Amino acid sequence: MRPWMMAVVSLLATIGMSACREDSEETSRSSTARFELTGIDVPVEAEAALDEAMRRWSRLVSTEVPIRVRVAFVEGGPAGFAVPNVVKDFEGAPLPDTWYPSALADAITGRDLQPDQPDFELFFRLDRQWKFAVEGDPAAGEADFLTVAMHEIGHGLGMASWLFTAKGEGYYGREVPFLSLFPHTIQLPDLEARPMVFVRRIADAAGRMLTDTTRYPNPSVELGDLLEGDRIYFVGPAATKANGGRPPRLYGASPSHLHPDDYFWTGPDYLMTPTSGNGVSTPDPGPVVLGILEDIGWRVSRNP
Repeated sequence: MRPWMMAVVSLLATIGMSACREDSEETSRSSTARFELTGIDVPVEAEAALDEAMRRWSRLVSTEVPIRVRVAFVEGGPAGFAVPNVVKDFEGAPLPDTWYPSALADAITGRDLQPDQPDFELFFRLDRQWKFAVEGDPAAGEADFLTVAMHEIGHGLGMASWLFTAKGEGYYGREVPFLSLFPHTIQLPDLEARPMVFVRRIADAAGRMLTDTTRYPNPSVELGDLLEGDRIYFVGPAATKANGGRPPRLYGASPSHLHPDDYFWTGPDYLMTPTSGNGVSTPDPGPVVLGILEDIGWRVSRNP
């Protein structure tokens, strides 16, 4: 385990969940991915929702390599947070000098490139007021755990930018020493000034790519102004088609998300906005999100 992929405690216990349990012949036929989970301090009442989240994602993305996920419940911090493991310049990588989430890299190559590490880690706030039940809507003040789990898995699969602003400058692929989002420190990688594959598809309103360093040096005030101006778009063809022929807008303040003003609470693509799960149950990714995953390299199913 790399230092930046550290868990909050060292002992893990298998919590006995798999998104692709062969509980029935129908489940076996419909599943196209297998998730393997380990976790610590997982409340018993959360297990069914985690299992359901993995089952749903297992029918939407396709890979022959098991997707290994480590889950931790901690006190304090946001409702959920995902830390994907990443690899670049592997044999068969579609883009050079580009970081891929390891689950996607494994899917592309058909083999486990980092067998001694999880593909991503999920952190959930233990002291949050959760609705753990799979069915029904949360009450006022509750967060729907199934929705949040689905959302964080989406980040782990690749809707992740590591794109930040600090002191007026925007940057990506630069060292972020730590995130003090929880009472525990989560260390992130130094991406050697190289972008995530998700970032390779981000452009400004004129279609100029965010990774065009002649226009947006990394780091730079120009890149910071672009993010703060809140006009960045994902220009992949599948996502654009799913969005009615227009590149979907991302959220400049948190670029790993769809823009909350464009994808409303009751819309099919609400899941990957930055406010998913707060007082509403929308636990499935919509066509735009699936288009984004397809554009970064996943084989996806739109008819789960």
